[in-house]
Amino acid sequence: MAYIPQNSPSSQSPATQLKSLQVIVVALMGGMLAFTGLATYMALTRGAAMVPQQGATPPPGGAVSRSDPTMMLYVVSGAVSAMSIVAFIVVGRLAVADVRKKAAGLSGDARERTAVQGMMVSAIIRAAFAEGAGLLGAVVVLLTGTLYTLGAVVVATVLLMMLMPVRSRMESMLAEVDRLR
Repeated sequence: MAYIPQNSPSSQSPATQLKSLQVIVVALMGGMLAFTGLATYMALTRGAAMVPQQGATPPPGGAVSRSDPTMMLYVVSGAVSAMSIVAFIVVGRLAVADVRKKAAGLSGDARERTAVQGMMVSAIIRAAFAEGAGLLGAVVVLLTGTLYTLGAVVVATVLLMMLMPVRSRMESMLAEVDRLR
């Protein structure tokens, strides 16, 4: 039997683990939104942080054109947001499959702890993907002075809110493990 330190996540009660996960997700979301607020304020009050090319004139009305050197930033931000959604879904499904496999022979408290620990690991990885896309969107706002990529921040915020741990999600995961046993 492996030694488990007293302060390890698996030695904590499932309720304590869920509260810890909630704090982690709220901290990630809060940091991302605080940075986004700062980037938006800077964009609205000071314009772009990127130095425009010599002799370049901004498109009329701030519209994005294909010759705009910042277009790459918009495309990358959109692509990273799309990939974060895909990763969010794939990692979630892989985690459920892993929890099913690990919890199949367990019962009671051990099964619940296994489900919560799997949910925690999955949620932290998924939160990192979501937060990364949101922060990239905020950085593009800061660099370009336009608000186009705030959509990436909105998507990331929605994904992070979906990760907020609630007892009903854990119970549904346990019910799914039972159903597939």
